[in-house]
Amino acid sequence: MPIKNPNLKIVSKQFYILLLMLIAWGCAQAKVVYPEYWKSLNNEQMMEKGGQFAKAEQMDSALACYSLLASQLSREHDQASEAMRAKAIFAMAKIYSYHYYNYQKGADCLMMARQPAEAANDSVLLSGIYSNLGHLYLQQEHESAGKTNELSTTKKCYKKAYSYAADNSPSQRSIITNLVAIGFWTNFAANFNAEMQDYCDKHKQPDDLTQFCRASWSMQRRDYDGALKYLDEAVELSDNERVRGVVLMIKCKLLDEMGRDAESMAVLDEYEKLVRGNGLLEGIPDIYDQKYLFYSKRGNQALAKDNRLKYFESVDSLNRITQLTYLEKIPFIYDLQKATEEIHVQEIQHHRLMQILWIVIVAAIIFMVLALMIYRRNKEIQENYRILYEQNLQHLAIIEEERKKMPVVDQPLPASDEEPELTEDEQIDAEKAASSGDTANDDSNNPVLNEVYQRICAVMEKSPEVYSENFTFARLHELVGSNTKYLSRAISTHAQCDFKTLLSQYRIREACRRMNDVEHYRNFTIDAIAKSVGITSRTSFIKNFKSQTGITPSAYLKLARQKTSESRSAK
Repeated sequence: MPIKNPNLKIVSKQFYILLLMLIAWGCAQAKVVYPEYWKSLNNEQMMEKGGQFAKAEQMDSALACYSLLASQLSREHDQASEAMRAKAIFAMAKIYSYHYYNYQKGADCLMMARQPAEAANDSVLLSGIYSNLGHLYLQQEHESAGKTNELSTTKKCYKKAYSYAADNSPSQRSIITNLVAIGFWTNFAANFNAEMQDYCDKHKQPDDLTQFCRASWSMQRRDYDGALKYLDEAVELSDNERVRGVVLMIKCKLLDEMGRDAESMAVLDEYEKLVRGNGLLEGIPDIYDQKYLFYSKRGNQALAKDNRLKYFESVDSLNRITQLTYLEKIPFIYDLQKATEEIHVQEIQHHRLMQILWIVIVAAIIFMVLALMIYRRNKEIQENYRILYEQNLQHLAIIEEERKKMPVVDQPLPASDEEPELTEDEQIDAEKAASSGDTANDDSNNPVLNEVYQRICAVMEKSPEVYSENFTFARLHELVGSNTKYLSRAISTHAQCDFKTLLSQYRIREACRRMNDVEHYRNFTIDAIAKSVGITSRTSFIKNFKSQTGITPSAYLKLARQKTSESRSAK
């Protein structure tokens, strides 16, 4: 049984105090510190402030608000926080895409916004995210002249966006416009029939987009005249310049495919007036590209080359506008990146600190659980030791009563080298026992062996020489007086062991008596008590003591002293 350390409780208290101090310090340091000028704004105010900056065309400040808000909300996982974080990241995506013309950054932000939007189950926002992703992938496809093969991804994004879009919402109109347009320009028109049919079913009254959808179905049936009819109706019904521009360009291409050159060029002129009159600069390259295709197909290489050069000039012009816009934002972008890096460093430190705190907390819990298990185990061991100790005391008391009744051995038995003669009946019984192999039963009924064993017990109980380390079997033979063969047979028959084991049992028994006699052996150590009963080996003493009593010597001595102390207190 482990001996309790008197300083263990003090050490445990110091450990727990230190642990609580560490956790408190960690919690105090866990909050990420943001720039001073944003501290006074809560999440709703930060979102509103970003919207105000965006309306005022102060995109640098708007992006700063949204970026800091998204970073601040990244550690909160309730539905409201996830929805607000998704909106902030979505707003960042639109700024990057349509004001900085950084399509890759915009796409990255949209992908980041998707997860919190799904967690918040915000279908309106998810529709906007997938719609803008489709637009960005389509833009990359146009800029790469079909080398990126993003049309398949674009199709999937728009179909996903339509599934989330609310009926009659501006988002739904924009999505269905793009779906039909992509279907005209690619071989994916049939893939969007389900969405187009759904839109038409929900809009019984014809409008620009229902007619646009019907034009697509006519094209799939190769009913080009019917398609032109529906395209004309879509232009007449539309009050949206971008929708009208898309429809006019598709009509122009269709007329060109049908060989109706004059009508195709007339529609292209109408498209050019619409684009230039409404400042839709991104549509200008389409004008020159269509003219290049028109003249090239008809063999007019001079005009085809001229329009091809104008196409590249218009694309370069748009790129220069993009670059100039980007250069104007460079100082702000540098400051924003610097602030973002500082926040990122603080978040990493916060994350590491939280990891350390969790490790400490888990280690403390494990430590306390192990300590509790050890404590309960020690209590069980102590209770078992107490029971064994009480049983040992009862056993010693019984032996002590028997010891008092034993005679003092004054004269040894007459030594003889030969066994005494047995009576005729005893000899017959011995022969029968020998023939059956039951010699132990025969010896147990042998009166001579019984007397020899009684004298052995008397010597072992009352002779002080037994507790001398020099006590041997030869000396026992001298004290008992019988021959060695009878001694061995008597010990083997009645004690069921050899002399060495018997001697160890008596010595351990005497050691228990001396440990219980606290008054006389108070200052004796375990080694001293072992030597006082003739056992010089500490290892052998502990092993034999535990085997005979079930308790270690140290535990037995502690229980004996504790019992003596309790007896004194009771008095």
